[in-house]
Amino acid sequence: MRVIGGREIHPINVRVGGFYRAPRPDELRALVEPLRWARETAYDTVRWVAGFEFPDFEQDYEFVALRRDDEYAILDGRLVSNRGLDIPIAAFNDHIEEEHVPHSNALHARIRGRGAYLVGPLARFNLNFDRFRRWHRRPPARWASCPNAAILSRASSPGPSRFCTPATRRSA
Repeated sequence: MRVIGGREIHPINVRVGGFYRAPRPDELRALVEPLRWARETAYDTVRWVAGFEFPDFEQDYEFVALRRDDEYAILDGRLVSNRGLDIPIAAFNDHIEEEHVPHSNALHARIRGRGAYLVGPLARFNLNFDRFRRWHRRPPARWASCPNAAILSRASSPGPSRFCTPATRRSA
C-alpha cells in the first residue's frame, strides 16, 4: 500500500487519471516475492476453507435497491425490491419507516407491514443483474466522453460516480 498509495493508511498518491508519482522499478521488484507468498497463502486458504462442512441454510431476504429502465442504477431511479416494491423515491416515507434505537447511532429501517430488508452492493447487483450485463458489454453512451470509460467497462463494480464526473469528462 505504501509503494502505490504513498502511505499505508488513507493513501495520498492516487489522483484522477492515475498517480502523483509512479513507483520506481526497484520499489516494484521488492514486492514480487511478498506478493507471490500472499498469492500462494490465499490459494492455500481457499483450499482449506473449501473442505469445511457448512449446514444447508437459506434465508428469505428482501433486497431493496435503485433501478432504472435504461442502465444499471447507482445514483437515481425507482426504489424496487425482489418482493414487488416499486416506488418513486418521493414515496419513500410512505413505504419505509425509520426508527432510532438507543443502542445505535444509525436509524433502523423496515418496510411498513413487512419488516427488515437488505441494501448495498449485493442487493443492487441482485436486482439489476440484467442491467449490469448490458452495461458491462457497452457502457452507456452518456459516458462516452469519460477518460476512464475503458477502466469502467472492465471494473467489477459498475458506476461512473467516482471515476467519471463532470470534472473528468473530455471536451467534445
